[in-house]
Amino acid sequence: MTFRYLSLLAAVIAMSLQNALPQFDPPEPDSNTALGALSILPPEYQGYVIKLSADNGDPDPPQWYVLAYTGSPEEGLFSITMARGEIVQEKPSLNLGELFKSPSPIDVERMTIDSPAAFDIASHYAAANGRDLATVSYILQQTGADSAPVWQIWCYDRGGRYFGYLEIAATNGTVISTDDLPSTP
Repeated sequence: MTFRYLSLLAAVIAMSLQNALPQFDPPEPDSNTALGALSILPPEYQGYVIKLSADNGDPDPPQWYVLAYTGSPEEGLFSITMARGEIVQEKPSLNLGELFKSPSPIDVERMTIDSPAAFDIASHYAAANGRDLATVSYILQQTGADSAPVWQIWCYDRGGRYFGYLEIAATNGTVISTDDLPSTP
């Protein structure tokens, strides 16, 4: 009987503690990051984004540019501009180059490296090569259904001068390729 009483008392205490502790919702994605921008796209574009790009990221850019289909390539390619967590422009795309490719939608579920992490990787790589990273231009794409999404990062110094390029796996942060990042003279 004592064991039953202690078990019941432990259950009551556990329930009381659970109800007394504040409940937190998971944080919303930061809409200034790539994943945050993708998360606020209307449902008709979710799962059909073929390209995400931005300039002047430090790490967050002022705007994200999205190329996406509304369900399939036959339904048309759309260009969407997003800033501060809102869609500021949405129109049919006239990007003929993308229309003639057979693009693969970006598998967002496989991504573990968001734009700030990609910026940090580029910053560390630049520092290891004697460079000071100020801003980047981003492109996120996936070249095939079975391939991984890849960040393409163009690096710029404080004067706005280009000094290097990296490709980073968006699934694990591996630097796939670089061009030379020559040291500052």
